Amino acid sequence: MQDVQIEFETGATVRQCASRFQEAVRASYGGARRLFRAVSAIRDSTDPGGLEFFTPSASPFSGASPHPDWQAGVHIPGFSKMYGASRVTVHIYVVDKGDRRIVQLVGPYRTGDKGSTQRALQGIAARFQR
Repeated sequence: MQDVQIEFETGATVRQCASRFQEAVRASYGGARRLFRAVSAIRDSTDPGGLEFFTPSASPFSGASPHPDWQAGVHIPGFSKMYGASRVTVHIYVVDKGDRRIVQLVGPYRTGDKGSTQRALQGIAARFQR
């Protein structure tokens, strides 16, 4: 598995970063994805669809200092050309530097899913520019 990464600085507080991340993820989970997941759920009742937030167990900052002050992850349901029903996973790591925060978005992907993962990260990062 490989990763796509986007790193940037922001003046938003750690709490604001958390809020923007959640808003951006919910916005990226648009109508087409919901419709596809509903159809998939009817066919396979073991896959209820929906967003799944979690706390990542490992961080790109783990081997170096500074460690993130806040981190989260989410599985965003979607569709892979190669694998059918799939999901994009996005991790966010925020390091508080006092007057600014360093935000790192990381998206692991499988072969054929790089484009979807990259678009998801870019969409989330764009929310921080507002």
